[in-house]
Amino acid sequence: MLGRQTAHERLAWFLLRVKERSGCGAEIDMPMSRMDMADYLGLTIETVSRSMSEFKRRQYISAINTHQIRLTGLAALQALASGEAAD
Repeated sequence: MLGRQTAHERLAWFLLRVKERSGCGAEIDMPMSRMDMADYLGLTIETVSRSMSEFKRRQYISAINTHQIRLTGLAALQALASGEAAD
């Protein structure tokens, strides 16, 4: 499934899985570096960084610190991860 998704869709899917596994609210601890996320998702680190910046610009996420983020646009991330949102 990940092979047919855009970079934004892959990253949204990943962030939602991390949230799901953590069992916490909208604030999640990032278990991986951007390089590790890129390897896991089959992307480059530059693409992950650009996508994270775009998510921040669109207010889907906000940074708490270097290892924690807040999912502020949960519905938008869910739509993006499922392929229902325009990228």
